[in-house]
Amino acid sequence: MTFVRRYPGARIENRSRLRRSFRRALVSEEMTSRRVHFLHARLIDSRLTRHSSSVRPEGMSAFASASTIAAAVATRRNGCGPASSSSAASAAAAAARGSRVAWKHQRHQLRLRERRGDGVVTNAVTIYGSQGSRSPLVNWFCAEIGLEVANAAPSDASNPHPFKQVPALRDDDGDVAIFESGAVLGYLADKYGGEAYATPERRAAHNAWIVWANATLDPVLFLENERGGVVDTGARRENKRLRVLDDILATSDYLVDDTFSVADVAVASYLLYVPQFFSDVSFARYPNVARYMGRCASRDAYATAFGPNVQAYLVDRCVSFVKESRGAL
Repeated sequence: MTFVRRYPGARIENRSRLRRSFRRALVSEEMTSRRVHFLHARLIDSRLTRHSSSVRPEGMSAFASASTIAAAVATRRNGCGPASSSSAASAAAAAARGSRVAWKHQRHQLRLRERRGDGVVTNAVTIYGSQGSRSPLVNWFCAEIGLEVANAAPSDASNPHPFKQVPALRDDDGDVAIFESGAVLGYLADKYGGEAYATPERRAAHNAWIVWANATLDPVLFLENERGGVVDTGARRENKRLRVLDDILATSDYLVDDTFSVADVAVASYLLYVPQFFSDVSFARYPNVARYMGRCASRDAYATAFGPNVQAYLVDRCVSFVKESRGAL
């Protein structure tokens, strides 16, 4: 999937330089983890420069710390799911823990560059992708289940995708190579997901939603031109599939057994791409879908994969969708 529409207000030249700097930082043995974290924040923020500070939680600057953003996200969850009953102090502590987890993840990515004497990377699982593609949704699920992975660029010579696209996965434990996001998610859930995916019946329940996201939801949300570039979204208009999904989510917070799972990663990630690339589109006509999107985007693992600035922007948008839907009643 190639997005041909980006945030037009952002300076493409600056984003290109940031991308090059970030890639150099990732492969450099001398680059500090703090520098990589800074460049990643700059790169993510450059994608949001079209939007004013009003789209972020109050008082949120473009380079706010992860803990500050997480705390703001927690306070803006009204309308996106059941409110937390914990105190403000507990919320701040949880935000700090989320920040430490994100920082450890960044530091871990640098340590992956350290190779053993035999030249083998310590991690068995490698994800091939880029931040502007679908690959972060794979990283989202890995963060949810606590699976540490190595990240490699799409152009890496070891990319197993036959068309050299992303996402793709290579698992040295069993010498497995998989491509396409749905297949990768299914494999990770089957092998590393734990008891929730332990039986054929359990796996089928989740795989049904993964396939639905790729085969049915994708064509609804992303309208392509003859060259395969995404030029618009079907979420602008009433759609029977989104309406059925809204009805399902009226009685359940999540898709399988009312518990967050790989099924939600597959579906919610596609839904959350829409406000990122089409900022004028509203999900107010689907209030249960909007709440669902907000619940999923509020998760710590989502920020780990997509970045805290993206998370803050999306949670704010989902809150606005819900408020807009209430005003229409």
